[in-house]
Amino acid sequence: MKCLRLSELLARAGIIFIVCLAFGQSQATEPEKPAETTVCELVAHCKKFDGKRVQFRASVRSDWFEHTALVDSQCEAGVVPRTSDEADRHPDVDAFNRAMDEGKPGNTDLHISAVFTGRFVCKAASKSPRDRRVIEIDRVDALDVTRTKPADR
Repeated sequence: MKCLRLSELLARAGIIFIVCLAFGQSQATEPEKPAETTVCELVAHCKKFDGKRVQFRASVRSDWFEHTALVDSQCEAGVVPRTSDEADRHPDVDAFNRAMDEGKPGNTDLHISAVFTGRFVCKAASKSPRDRRVIEIDRVDALDVTRTKPADR
């Protein structure tokens, strides 16, 4: 009799454990709601947003070689965009990457803007200005790619 109760107890504990594990996994896959902000706010209050998921509209400023930033016309500094292999598999992020690939050094006729969402990283003590403010992009919405003159083919 005691063995039966113990086995029932273990079975119930196992079921509770599996349910908790499954519930915890579904919660972990849902990203937190991003804080809606601007590039200027991220620059001005870097530490406030450090580690948080953010969303903002920005344009790309790039030399199409090694310096790229997401910028806002209301302030001078920007945020460096980064993507992960996982994010690159999402169609929206892939479309952004393909648009960026169209840029060529010295090209000033390509204009890219979008709403970017991702984890913001602030490294105020970084010696490189390029790495002080970074967004680890996980989503790109309202992508707009325009040219002021036709692309060279």
